[in-house]
Amino acid sequence: MENYPLEYIYQQVPVIAVVGLTNTLLNENSTEPRLQSQILEANLDSPLTSIKGQIIQYFTEQNNFNAWDVYKKNIGFFHTIFFERDRLIRPHKNTTDPNVHSEISPLNPNSPLYPKGIMSSLWIQKYTSQIPCTMILFTDMFEYNVNDQSGMQEKDYDKIITNEIIERKKNCQERGIKLIVIVLIKYNETELSRIDEKVNFYRKTCGLDAKNTIFVIPYGSNPIELISNIKKTIYEPSINYYRELNRRIKKKKSKHVPSNPLFSTASTPMPDGTLSVSGWNVRYDLKSGFIAEFRQDMDIAIKNYENAYLELRNMFDSNPTNSNNNLTKPILDQNSKEWDEAKMLADCINIKICQLYLYKEQPLSAFSQFQTHIQKYKTLPEHIKDNSNYRTVNRVPHYIKPSSSNGTVQYWAWATIQMKAFSELIELAQHKLGLALPYPTLSYKNINNGINTNSLLHSYSNSSLAELENDLYIQKNITDPNMFIQQAGYYYILTSQCVEERWNCYKILQKEGTERELTEQEKKVLNNESQFDYASLIIDILKKAYEQFKNQKNGRMTLYLARNIAKMYEEMNNYEIALKFYDRISKTYRNENWNVLLTDILKLIVKCSKETHSYQILIESLVELLSGDMALEFSERIEIQDELLGLISGTIPFQMNEDPLNNRNIHIKLNNINSFVSCKVKFNKSETLINTPAKFQLSLNTNNIKSPAKPLKFSKLLINFNDPNFNICLYNNEEINDTTFESVKDGENFRRIKSKNGVITEWINIRDLKRDTVKTNFGSEDFLCKTVNLSLCSNMRKVFEGEINTDTPIDLKVVSVSLIIESAVSNLILTTDDLEQEYSICNNRESTWIEVIGDEPERLIPNENIKNELTIIKRQPEIKISTKHDQTAFIDEVFPLELEISNIESENIHAYLSVICTDCIISDNTNEINQPIEQMKETLEYINIGTIEGGQSIKKMIYIFNSNDIGNKELKVKVEYFIENKEAKPQLLPSPKYYSKSYEEMIEFKIAFEISTNVIFQNQYQPFEQEEPIYNYEALEEESESEDEELIEYSINKIEYYKLEVTIYTNNVCKFDIDTMELVLKKPSIPGITISYSILGNVDFKSIDWEMGTKVNYFFLIKIVSDVSLKNNIIDLGDLLIRWKRNSDYQMYSLPVSFSQSFIPLHHIEVNAEPIKIAAAIPSNVYLGEVFTLTYYITNLTLNIEELSITMNSQNSFSFSGYKQTTFDLLPLSTHILHYNLYPLTVGHLKLPELNIQCKTQSINPKICSTKLMITQQPHPQSSLSRSNTYDDNAPSSTSPTFSIYSIDKNQSQSLFVFVKPKIL
Repeated sequence: MENYPLEYIYQQVPVIAVVGLTNTLLNENSTEPRLQSQILEANLDSPLTSIKGQIIQYFTEQNNFNAWDVYKKNIGFFHTIFFERDRLIRPHKNTTDPNVHSEISPLNPNSPLYPKGIMSSLWIQKYTSQIPCTMILFTDMFEYNVNDQSGMQEKDYDKIITNEIIERKKNCQERGIKLIVIVLIKYNETELSRIDEKVNFYRKTCGLDAKNTIFVIPYGSNPIELISNIKKTIYEPSINYYRELNRRIKKKKSKHVPSNPLFSTASTPMPDGTLSVSGWNVRYDLKSGFIAEFRQDMDIAIKNYENAYLELRNMFDSNPTNSNNNLTKPILDQNSKEWDEAKMLADCINIKICQLYLYKEQPLSAFSQFQTHIQKYKTLPEHIKDNSNYRTVNRVPHYIKPSSSNGTVQYWAWATIQMKAFSELIELAQHKLGLALPYPTLSYKNINNGINTNSLLHSYSNSSLAELENDLYIQKNITDPNMFIQQAGYYYILTSQCVEERWNCYKILQKEGTERELTEQEKKVLNNESQFDYASLIIDILKKAYEQFKNQKNGRMTLYLARNIAKMYEEMNNYEIALKFYDRISKTYRNENWNVLLTDILKLIVKCSKETHSYQILIESLVELLSGDMALEFSERIEIQDELLGLISGTIPFQMNEDPLNNRNIHIKLNNINSFVSCKVKFNKSETLINTPAKFQLSLNTNNIKSPAKPLKFSKLLINFNDPNFNICLYNNEEINDTTFESVKDGENFRRIKSKNGVITEWINIRDLKRDTVKTNFGSEDFLCKTVNLSLCSNMRKVFEGEINTDTPIDLKVVSVSLIIESAVSNLILTTDDLEQEYSICNNRESTWIEVIGDEPERLIPNENIKNELTIIKRQPEIKISTKHDQTAFIDEVFPLELEISNIESENIHAYLSVICTDCIISDNTNEINQPIEQMKETLEYINIGTIEGGQSIKKMIYIFNSNDIGNKELKVKVEYFIENKEAKPQLLPSPKYYSKSYEEMIEFKIAFEISTNVIFQNQYQPFEQEEPIYNYEALEEESESEDEELIEYSINKIEYYKLEVTIYTNNVCKFDIDTMELVLKKPSIPGITISYSILGNVDFKSIDWEMGTKVNYFFLIKIVSDVSLKNNIIDLGDLLIRWKRNSDYQMYSLPVSFSQSFIPLHHIEVNAEPIKIAAAIPSNVYLGEVFTLTYYITNLTLNIEELSITMNSQNSFSFSGYKQTTFDLLPLSTHILHYNLYPLTVGHLKLPELNIQCKTQSINPKICSTKLMITQQPHPQSSLSRSNTYDDNAPSSTSPTFSIYSIDKNQSQSLFVFVKPKIL
């Protein structure tokens, strides 16, 4: 858009003038009006100076933005012009003389528009740089300054300020401009009232409006934020100036344009040599459009611009022969100054309309306007020329094509400008508005609907028009992609095509100049165009398109544009830059296998390399063109191959830029291009031993039936290994000139097979190699050499089979293969170093090994694991690993295991041992066995077991301990060793090159014995030694004689007894010895609870013969003492500890430990909190016909007084005496005793009378206490005392009467059965 005045193209915004921030004064020669009032000199030492600097910087930065940068945020956005300190606004010229006109009026003879000019950019400049809509005056409030020597008082200071405000206000009012005063103050809270008074003083003295005319910016505040808010506040009042200005313009328009609609503009005659009515219409419509744009009323601006545009088009269409008008000649004369100005205005208005439509997010309207402009103005006479020699060179859209089949230089130059301007507008909309392209987006919802386009477009408002026009536009143009708005890069491409068409027209006109006499106009055009650099312009435009598509990440289009740019550099004969572009494009096409496009690029590279004399690039491109993947005809392939060989041999002369000696050897890496031949190396095994032959095969494959077009002979074939001692050089046998490539069999050295589908396979034996010296790039080197046939034809697979045999360990690999064509001029060296890559058209053949035996047919052996790697190693010295141990291991036992490592070889070896057993801990040191488990290791690593002499073995004891779970555990043994060199010192740890051997074994772990435990609550209390008194008969007698009822104190502790029954089952594997069994009680975690135990019976475990399958029961009595205030608790008893070991007859190795220890977790016990506890004391010996005493102990375990009701029910089996029913209060933590005398009436298991207890103060269920006694006849005198069945058989029997005490649980409902011993008579 640089071809047009910026004022016409720039999108306008409101303009404000700022004065008072600087001390700059008008130049003495300036014609601008000056301020007559006195001007205060600024105090540079004032802190307000920094605020002014910030404000100036803010306004300056805001001027760098435009309307597109503040899209939809333009409220408060102004363009700022800075006035000198004493500058005023130009006033109106008040004159009534009709002959006095503006300096830029077409009626003023001194005007540049005189006599028939329409518009000048000077009018727009006046409102963008001279006349603002609002003036902002910055002034400082008076502040006392010690260093001020002028002696000015505050009163004088205020007078100067008010005089300036009054003068500037008067100056602004003459133009209808608003004046805003901003006072900068050094803020102090103590002067707040003074500041308000001062501002009110300024307002009243200067006659300022009470609202939005004067503002205050205090020092220390954020001036940028305050200025931004002030601009938003004054925005609406400021743009009122443009509304008033538009009214004045309409008033002026009425003086020059008839208001009567009966008079058309075309039929209204005007004096000769003056501006036509249409011209005046265009002038004032343009002014109204610009003013509407200033006030941001885009709809009105577009309407005025469209009116001006239509009027201009009518001026171009005016014709005197038209019967509808009274014109005697056209309004615009062709090729006149007015004609050119009107064309320029039409172009600028078109850009304006498109710009504003895009700004309003109506891109289709903008696109329609652009197409209309192109189609209408391409019919101008200078744009049309019938020339049969001209045809367009590009496929441009129909709306850009000339109106006839021809075109002119002027047309394409004009079309270039229009396309470039539209491209820049689309780019602006993309970046600033985020316009999504292509537009409109395809929507299928309304495509098939029948819609009346015209009626709908006129019935919708502007807000919904965008979406509607989208659907309507798609229905109309869905089949034409050129009618959709593409991204800006596309229109830049069209712009470059227009330049090409212009260039083409210039060439045709230049050619015609040699054939005929050109007109003066054509000569002028030809002279102007000869100074124009078309190629540079096209390159600049294409680079812009390139950037657009690059930003959109459209790689395909960037390559297309890069090719066009390179083409233009070719036109400029700048082949070096063109070659760089083609090289970059070829890499992408090559990587993505776009071989059809790559073929054309390679041809262009060949052309450019010839022009730049780049020999290396030329040869490389010709070699790649030999590939069968290139899209070439057979004749072209022949020509390329002949040219390549001719350049190498020197039969085709070629001038090089470089030193020919440097191009003696031309190296080309086949991995980087599309090669006509591929290489693959494979060994028949991945590992072999020294002095053992290993075969390898090198296959050369021409991967297409098209290439090479003719058989191609190579001079040498080099096979380079990672060790130069194995390098192979194959020479070509020049005596062989076979071009038929028929099937041949030559025993075990050569074979050629031709399949039915034309695939030729050659197998060549290269085992018999001779060492010779070969000249290479690096001098003379030793190679293993042989002479073979190195001819290649199309659709061929040539396989060379060799053999590797060495007495040295090595990792061998083929690193590269080179095919060499030698000549007197230069050598072509084709090298590939990626020998794992699949090149062949038949990948199945690539993964096979060709086996040839005698005269038998070849066999293809598939092997996916064949690779280009061979490891040659020494034979590993043989050792043997064995173990010796018991058949079964047990949990919690230290299990000994003997490892034996035998050296089978005759040489000494040095070995390191590593052992691990799954989920076990392990040790080789007997001192560690007795240590805690945490200090033992889980693995043994790199234990140096020293030297093992040839034919000898070494034994090592390993101790394994498993405390986890039973089952099979995997034992892993690894021995790393090396053949010992007596002179060398052994290392602490084995290196990665040592030999190693592993051994694995499963060890079965079992449990030594099974333990089952059972906890039983004991109602009958058993006495502890020295802990509780024994209830005997005499004590009960004395107690019964004292009184029937008694209240005793009760301890706050509650005592309960539990019997722990332990059953031991030994297994059937071996015999055991058990030392002891004891309880390891766990300290209760709850305070107030103690646990102790005693053993019931006396068992000597050492005396028991623990044979396999033995079962033994063992009993513990557990006493739990708890605080009665505790609630229900769960108590963890602890573990049962058993010390045991294998019997010595069942153990292979002795252990340094005496016994193994096993801990068995015990049951949990729940202790219940009981409010009332009852115990009964019953004699141990009860007989028929004898009275006995039954005593109940009722205990209150709460801290409250409980009221109890007792009822004793009668029973048929007994007669009783005592309280049958009684009620009493039971104190806290005390016991009440009840005595009953009972007389048994019969023998047997008799149920005692039921004792019913009910608590009245607590919600306790009635408690029924009952029991059954065994009543017997008095035995015969000869009867003996029966023994109890306990483990203590030696315990003496008691002859004194005893009582059994029972604890009755509150929830107990079953009967208690008591066995009563018979009495001895």
